[in-house]
Parts: sequence; structure tokens; C-alpha cells
Amino acid sequence: MSPKSQNYKPIHVLQLRTSVSPQSLLVPTEALVRELDPNLPVYEVMTMDQAMTGANGYFLFIIRWAPALPALSGLLVCYSRW
Repeated sequence: MSPKSQNYKPIHVLQLRTSVSPQSLLVPTEALVRELDPNLPVYEVMTMDQAMTGANGYFLFIIRWAPALPALSGLLVCYSRW
């Protein structure tokens, strides 16, 4: 057995936009996925608010603003020369 098959973690995420409470859709969505493919593992089912708290939210914040840092430093260099 290869190491990848022992600790395989595919990154597949299903996100739903809803006009009702997200909590009310957790169980039905999980049941629908199991109905479509009973062998598909479903785990860590959570709302977007839950996903954005803690380390996930922090890393997404850093990733979102990291590309802006070189641009800001470039602007500071340009304005300091004037």
C-alpha cells in the first residue's frame, strides 16, 4: 500500500448559497451527497461563518492581502521621491 493511499486527503469543497438558515441545510445536504454516492466520505460539514473563524479565516485574510504588499511598497517608494 502506498503512503498516498494511507493518508489521502483530496481537497473537494461543496459550497451552497442559500436564502434560508445554513444550519437548516446541513443534514439534507449531507443526506443528498450520501444518496448520490454512498462511498463518498462527507466530513467537516460547516457553515461559512464556522469555516471563517479560527486559523482558516486568518490564513485567508493573509492570502488575500499578501499580493497588495508589493504594490503598497511601490507606491510608498514613488511618493517618497516626490
